[in-house]
Amino acid sequence: MRSLLVLIFITGCQFPLFSQTELVDDSVLMHLTLSDFTGKTIETTVSFENLATHKKMNFKTSKDGKASFRLSVSTSYSITIPVSTDSYEYEIPAFAASSADLDLRFNVGGVLAPPAVQPGISEPALQAIAGIRVMNGNGLKTISLKKDNLPAKTYTFQNDTVYFLADQRSTCEISAPDVSIANNKIYIGDRDNVNYVLVFASADKAELIEITAAQSLLNVVYKNLYGAPVKNEGVTVTGANGKKVYSSTTGANGSAAFLLPQNDTYSISLQCFPGADTIHIREGKKKGTIVTNSIYFTYPTCKEFTDLKKDDSLRIASRDSLYLKFGKTNELSKEELQAFLAGEATKVIKALTTDVKYFEKNNNTVCAVLYRNRERWKTKTIVTDVTGSMYPYMKEVALWHLLESMDKKQSDYVFFNDGNNLPDLNKVIGKTGGIFFSLQHHLDSMTGVMYRAMNNGSGGDAAENDLEALLAAESVMKAGSELILVADNFSPVKDIELLYRLRMPVRVVLCGTSVAYVNPDYLLIASKTGGSVHTIEEDIVNLSAAREGDIITIHGINYKYSRGRFFFFGSRL
Repeated sequence: MRSLLVLIFITGCQFPLFSQTELVDDSVLMHLTLSDFTGKTIETTVSFENLATHKKMNFKTSKDGKASFRLSVSTSYSITIPVSTDSYEYEIPAFAASSADLDLRFNVGGVLAPPAVQPGISEPALQAIAGIRVMNGNGLKTISLKKDNLPAKTYTFQNDTVYFLADQRSTCEISAPDVSIANNKIYIGDRDNVNYVLVFASADKAELIEITAAQSLLNVVYKNLYGAPVKNEGVTVTGANGKKVYSSTTGANGSAAFLLPQNDTYSISLQCFPGADTIHIREGKKKGTIVTNSIYFTYPTCKEFTDLKKDDSLRIASRDSLYLKFGKTNELSKEELQAFLAGEATKVIKALTTDVKYFEKNNNTVCAVLYRNRERWKTKTIVTDVTGSMYPYMKEVALWHLLESMDKKQSDYVFFNDGNNLPDLNKVIGKTGGIFFSLQHHLDSMTGVMYRAMNNGSGGDAAENDLEALLAAESVMKAGSELILVADNFSPVKDIELLYRLRMPVRVVLCGTSVAYVNPDYLLIASKTGGSVHTIEEDIVNLSAAREGDIITIHGINYKYSRGRFFFFGSRL
């Protein structure tokens, strides 16, 4: 029996998924797809058994293997289908999303648990049942098996497994057409059941690996965003019980195999993506069962990912250097800014009476987004990055505040500077600080608080504490208020691991997208909270509906959604 436990956080980065639909606190909408290991969809009845109450719920999949239904959160389920001996176990935490995708694969045909006697074979004394399962076999249909000095016999795989009878204390040698097989001899010994997995590392190279009753084989398959196998990449698997680490390298077909003890939870890390997934391996329930698990990753290669990060760092350094040289001298004092905004506001109000696109035409990103969405976002808490080169956008935030005040409206504001000039080495995720509040009931002026935040810290390293600031804002927000993040598109999010704590949708206003592709960190924040991303010209509101493999386009640049994350996809314009 194949048994798998996955915590539904997203499997690459463990964050809860919130959709744009109304959140349901006690249940999650599951989108299920069933298929076998050849990719053929399964039309059947699928049972979800509550492991605490043992109550079963049955759902019917369509011809394309799909079904949608609701399940309770804070619950563990056992998942079975009548046409397979496999089972899955899923745990849905209390903070699960309003919707989640399940793509489950089953071995079908009833071939995994062999009968005591094979049909049509009279089992003599001192014989054993031997089983071989093929993984990554690229359509391998048959193997040849030679027992001692007897002529070779050909066996056909049913789904992905073949069983045969062999005399105890005998040796069997297997071969396959055009395949070099390492460790290709099976010694039966005194056992009545032996199980092996034939694992392919490339189209013509494989290894025969024995699986004992207490072991399971984990097959990790790594492909890049274009579907090509990623070879020579390190993969590590770490057990929770003994903290033992297993290491391997992907072969030519992008796969790496691990022989692991059962009844343990394992963290799977790729070379550039630590903690990419978590899997719980339970023991097989029937004697003679071959227990295997396959897990698939579609990520950039490590080289692609590090090259992109290097390019990003150079771009950030260049932008900040140019601002320090040419832009810093144009910063106004608080009093100068207030005087400037008084005249600017009068001009803007007059211009908007004849041109609703005034802000877009004058390259004012913040006001363009807020004005465009003014009817949807009537009450707002605006969280603004005031580090480094964000001063021009701070002026836009201050202008918007003045325009609202003249219209007898007012938003709440939170400003963050990534630690009040705290040395980078001393910054602790979630406790970095440098967060300043300007709420409606405060006596301090909004511009005064903004300048105090700016003057107390310039950010230090490129990454910023956006999530810490958002969580602080969420703690003081009024009911029904929208949570707005005015973000530096150039800066990575330092504390992205805190994303799962956010309960409110985040509306991300991105500053600096005209000269750079959209930072995937902000796409992630919007998609996982059920929020949205906004540039000077576009409102991208459907990110939380992204499904595995979807490609979205923003400003003519593509991003691919894989295992809960967005990745830059294609050539930069």
